[in-house]
Amino acid sequence: MTAGVESARAVLDVARVVEESLAGDEGPDEYAVEALVRVAGDELEASGRQGFEAVEAADTDVAAVLIAAVVQVSAGNTLIAAGQAVGETDAAAGSVGEYGVAVARLADVVDTLDGLESGAGRRQGFDATAASESVEAAVKRVRDAAERVADGIAATAAGTVTEAFKQTTKLVPEKIRDVADKIGEKIDLGQYAGRLVKLGVRAVQRALDLFMRMFPGGALARMRADVKVLYARLTGAEPIPATVGFVIGVDDVKAYLKLYGGDRIEQLDKAAADVEQLGTKYAGLGKLATNLIEGIAVAGTVIGLLQLAVPHLGLIVAGALAAVVAGVLLLAMDYVGDRPVLHTIRGVKLVLADAIG
Repeated sequence: MTAGVESARAVLDVARVVEESLAGDEGPDEYAVEALVRVAGDELEASGRQGFEAVEAADTDVAAVLIAAVVQVSAGNTLIAAGQAVGETDAAAGSVGEYGVAVARLADVVDTLDGLESGAGRRQGFDATAASESVEAAVKRVRDAAERVADGIAATAAGTVTEAFKQTTKLVPEKIRDVADKIGEKIDLGQYAGRLVKLGVRAVQRALDLFMRMFPGGALARMRADVKVLYARLTGAEPIPATVGFVIGVDDVKAYLKLYGGDRIEQLDKAAADVEQLGTKYAGLGKLATNLIEGIAVAGTVIGLLQLAVPHLGLIVAGALAAVVAGVLLLAMDYVGDRPVLHTIRGVKLVLADAIG
């Protein structure tokens, strides 16, 4: 996790030097621009390699993949804006100001990733709760934890879906119904001239490839119908947490809990603690996925400002957002149910079964 954050920070440091040079009257500092090309190329290649290694590992490290994708898209957006600001493209008025916004956005992402790392470190040192006084109390503890966490995972996923929908309405307000059909299709953001712009678009493309490769073939595409239902509800301004809960298996968990019991206090208490950890971990993934969605949406805007932008770019980017939504739902299924997709974690229902197996 640290390597990805350090890559983003390295790009940010040099990007700030370029930003400072643009504030003067003499134009961009050529040495600073060269340093940004070199540092960004090296650091994003390293971060991307780490991300693909996490994808290919026997047990996919989902958090590491998401962090690598967030770093790639955020730094990529900064590089594209830098290319516009230093004259690699026929820059529109205000491109220097846009670059400053991109640098500030990258700084916010670095701070967010630092916060997630600090939180993970604190959770590792957390003390176990006191043992339940009776079997009945232990069963109640684990039931309460399971229901609360399952609902929490559904709420987190619903928040991420809502953010993707909000960004989609900005990109293709008239084509919301068509967006889900793009899930699972190869995404090509096109080819561009200019070293910084080329590096930036390549990084955004790498972020999308990283996320897509995390899922088995066809898994994302199979979520098209569910994404359509959720987007339709959001179009009608209807709440979606209950629908998300149905999609990811929360209802199954609650039905299972009605018949759930056990007779070993220690195992039941451990199950309750493990379930709580699942909720905490998925909340972290939800924050990363939301950052990724915001970065992809920004990429759609900054790439759209370039000449030679690919046809139907808005729909392509909206399709990428829908693919992230599909992935978020699949991950939520892993964390809640007993039919995992990635097989990287034992979800709430499996943890409950382990305690009485």
